[in-house]
Amino acid sequence: MVSYNRNCQLKLNTMVVSISYREVEQYIAHHFQREITFKLEDSSQLNITTPLKVLGFTKYISINVGVVKIENAKIFLTYSGKLGIDLLVNPTIAFFRRLLPEKANFIRTDTGNVIELNLQEIDELQSVFEKMDLQSITFEENSFHIEADLKS
Repeated sequence: MVSYNRNCQLKLNTMVVSISYREVEQYIAHHFQREITFKLEDSSQLNITTPLKVLGFTKYISINVGVVKIENAKIFLTYSGKLGIDLLVNPTIAFFRRLLPEKANFIRTDTGNVIELNLQEIDELQSVFEKMDLQSITFEENSFHIEADLKS
């Protein structure tokens, strides 16, 4: 059983949601059988680490991710990591596009190590974005901080 601890506040037509890194880590482990850890690098960068087995050895691969901008339901992320990180990022995105061809527009790469996530392509989120505009996603010591304006 996975337990969730969320904090949600409403401030003058703005919804503020805080989701702990631990909750997302548990969700991914439970639903995708994948160990991932999140760690705050600085106020604009989040470090994501996952183990990868190579020739019987476990190597930890990490990537730093930051939010560049948000346009409606599109989130533009920048990523950086050690030499060769593109050799992992681009095939992973291609894999998801092949896995879900009807949702191929959900994720794509842009120039300059930018990934575009189009959340409007996720059926379960379409009704959410009819009611609100995503304003910001920031990283705190132990949680994601999400702000959205409620539509009138």
